[in-house]
Amino acid sequence: MLISDPDGRIQATLAATDDEWILVRPDGYLAARGTGEDALQAAVHHVSHLGADPEKTAGTAAQA
Repeated sequence: MLISDPDGRIQATLAATDDEWILVRPDGYLAARGTGEDALQAAVHHVSHLGADPEKTAGTAAQA
């Protein structure tokens, strides 16, 4: 889910730059932050596979 921050309060609270993305877990913890589409896709892929069966996800890190 994408959260809009039109007044910049979230950005200011987390000291994020204009080009930085922030990935927040459903429980409110910061999962990752960075810049660039490739880094975001890699972070989402990594977080979405945490706790997954290692045998079913073998080799996915090399593809990211």
